[in-house]
Amino acid sequence: MRCRSCQRRSRLSSVGHLLQAVNAANTRLIRCGECGSQITAEHQKIYIYYHCTHRCSRYTCTQPYLRSERLDEQALALVAKAAENPTFHRYLTQLLETQDDMLLRERQTEHALLSAERDTLVRSGKTLLDLHLRGVVDEQTFGEEQDRLQRELSAVTNRLSAHNETKTMSALPQGDVVARFAAAAPETKHSVLRAVATDLVLYEKRLSFRLVPPPSD
Repeated sequence: MRCRSCQRRSRLSSVGHLLQAVNAANTRLIRCGECGSQITAEHQKIYIYYHCTHRCSRYTCTQPYLRSERLDEQALALVAKAAENPTFHRYLTQLLETQDDMLLRERQTEHALLSAERDTLVRSGKTLLDLHLRGVVDEQTFGEEQDRLQRELSAVTNRLSAHNETKTMSALPQGDVVARFAAAAPETKHSVLRAVATDLVLYEKRLSFRLVPPPSD
């Protein structure tokens, strides 16, 4: 027998589909439609699954796991549905542009910091080699320090490479809100969804939600 609060949540009707499913932070947006607990993300091999955290001690939740790709599809459906309204279309476009600009500035700062860290490691390697050739640093110490610097440099280089591969929305058609949302970074999608939808409930692998009216022009 389910508690009243659990029954009340499970009766929320589905009026559409929702949610981008890559960033685990998005789980804070959703609650389980059966027991009311939060939804969490979990990596299993090469896939990401969303499922109930089973925090409702008064009831054993039976909701199944859901692949992240299925939530991606529902997120695009939500954006497409909202964009049918001209006012929502303008609002979504503004949100995407604002969030993308903020994210771009953050990534520019991060890129500069990573580049500076890489350059410091390169200089440290050159200094270490110079000290070794002059006999200041012995062979064992040189080898250990060189290995450490190479590991750190490799890690920073990989982060820079991944950073450079991150797509922005600047090259996408300005009027295609759905395409812009699909190509957006997880952080942008999360912010946009929080702004346009509320009462997110996952039940039987479907998300129900309520659209938030956009601010008046």
